[in-house]
Amino acid sequence: MGLDESGTSKKGGEVSVYHWNKLLRQTLYELVIPLLQQRQSKSAATHSRDGWVLAVDDTVIARIATALGYVWKWWSGYTEYVTDGQNVLALIGVIGEWVLPLDVRIVSKQGQHLRTKPQIFAEMLDEAERRFGEAGIDLGQFQVTGDAA
Repeated sequence: MGLDESGTSKKGGEVSVYHWNKLLRQTLYELVIPLLQQRQSKSAATHSRDGWVLAVDDTVIARIATALGYVWKWWSGYTEYVTDGQNVLALIGVIGEWVLPLDVRIVSKQGQHLRTKPQIFAEMLDEAERRFGEAGIDLGQFQVTGDAA
């Protein structure tokens, strides 16, 4: 990121949430795309065994801190009760034995023009289709799945 060791912590804290999110998503796709391109060139049998899957899942990261943003009450299947936390929606790529995150987004309960989880998921799929398409990877090669949420 071009940060020297002495100023890394201070400058890292000055980066906006928008830019951290953009950096995260860019990095994740840059790691996954070369793997997919390499696996795509293998035999049909290998490709079949890989069982390419895109999965969406939401989870609640429990929080007790009051100063954090995006903390509201959410149902957590893990705890099996409503808890304070951040709801996160993730798009995961599964290629053979590899389970790789592609996109992670915090779900909000406040603000104008809120997007629903299905709308966020659709945005994530559109982004995956665009990025994979630019790399010559057809999104149609993936099975797409998710939980009930």
